[in-house]
Amino acid sequence: MLNFLSFINTYVFGPALPLVMIICGGFFIVRLRGFYIFHPAKVCGALANGGKGEKSSFRALSVALAGTLGVGNIAGVAAAVTAGGAGALFWMWISALCAMALKYAETSLSIRFRGGGCGAFSYISRCFKGGRAARIISSIFAVLCLGASFSIGSVVQINAAAKSLSRVFAIPELVCGALFAAVAAAVVFGGFSRISSVTARLVPPLCAVYIVLCAAMLISGRAYLGGIMRDIFAGAFDLGSAAGGIGGFLLMRSLRFGVARGVLSNEAGCGTSPFAHAEADAPNPAAQGCFGIFEVFCDTVILCTLTGLCTLIFLKQYPECAIFDGIPLSLMVFENSFGCFGGMFLAISTALFALASYLCWAFYGAAALSALTVSPGARKVYLALYCISAFYAAAASSEVMWQLADLSVSAMAMLNVACLCRMSGEVSAYTKEYFT
Repeated sequence: MLNFLSFINTYVFGPALPLVMIICGGFFIVRLRGFYIFHPAKVCGALANGGKGEKSSFRALSVALAGTLGVGNIAGVAAAVTAGGAGALFWMWISALCAMALKYAETSLSIRFRGGGCGAFSYISRCFKGGRAARIISSIFAVLCLGASFSIGSVVQINAAAKSLSRVFAIPELVCGALFAAVAAAVVFGGFSRISSVTARLVPPLCAVYIVLCAAMLISGRAYLGGIMRDIFAGAFDLGSAAGGIGGFLLMRSLRFGVARGVLSNEAGCGTSPFAHAEADAPNPAAQGCFGIFEVFCDTVILCTLTGLCTLIFLKQYPECAIFDGIPLSLMVFENSFGCFGGMFLAISTALFALASYLCWAFYGAAALSALTVSPGARKVYLALYCISAFYAAAASSEVMWQLADLSVSAMAMLNVACLCRMSGEVSAYTKEYFT
């Protein structure tokens, strides 16, 4: 089974998914006339009206960010720059522009048609006019999302956090799993309101502290920045670096979970974040779509860039450390600048980012289950199994789980992007109406 999954991920989704994402993202940029590139003030104006309350646009954004921000923004970027060189960062920036268009489309569509279902299911139903094809595609998407919640949302996240805490604090991995399970049990049964309450308090401070520490490292290593920027733009157009860079970005989702297989770092086009954004009391689909754009901006342009620059500064000083990647290399970067405190902070922040993603994916999985059954009992059983999975996740090492994670999310993205492209006319119409 492992060989079969590896073959599909390497030779089918591996080359196809990055190509589809770039082409379709570019298509939406043209269709939307690149409004977020040429008129950023309009996007900021929409963000300024995020509202307050349990179902505000900001609360929905915090849940969506919890699903995208994770160990990939730390360990994944370190792996990308060691694999693709400094030029990898340039291709992350270019690819992020395409990801923003896809994220805007799926987020805004989930608001436009949310009366017809939940999240991605609302526009999938509209895309196929609620017929048999819509029910089949929705069911397939729901099954894939449920599988992804246990692999990506649980096993991959908890495993990375447990190994990080075990390495720095010598906490047994099973104890870490028990702690995650206990927290999840106290939160996920409360639904979107309780999950968003936790993520709204967890994600912004984590991001702020991480940004401050990275900024301190950039200031300390400012003498290297000029050379690094030259390396980024020179390496971007070297065939080896370009291939590694594009692959690094487009494989970032699995890199952030410790495995380089083909999916997006910020989940743009995968159809997961619409579950969170659809809960917002947004006045207009285009307005909420701007929060999707900011989600990609925060995930890739800000956090991934800061991590990449700090890693490159460290490798300039200690090139022999390029043989490492992921969490070990990231720990070296922070410990080099801040000593033991740096390692402790990175381990704790990795665990908290993973916890936020873990909680978010419980909501995604429960929302996907609603497309298969409306039974309250089925939802409770799913959430109970999801919490229990943390025990296995903490000590898991099965390559099959990583392969299943790549396969499920890649298939979700292909289905979702096909629907987005079919709905591009609708997206263009309400975008033009709102911004003009």
